[in-house]
Amino acid sequence: MCSENRTCHRPENNDFTANSQAVLTYLNIMQSIIQRMASNSASCKTWCITLVSAILVNCS
Repeated sequence: MCSENRTCHRPENNDFTANSQAVLTYLNIMQSIIQRMASNSASCKTWCITLVSAILVNCS
């Protein structure tokens, strides 16, 4: 597989196509991770605005 200059080549027969079940499962996993990160980000921003507002109200 690997030549002397340490470059590896993939086999020519690639079973992963755009419509394969493995690719679709991987994309669904990535989509759920991105969705969870977006939800957590929105939640953190909401808490940040709430805390900053409370601090500003208490300081004045």
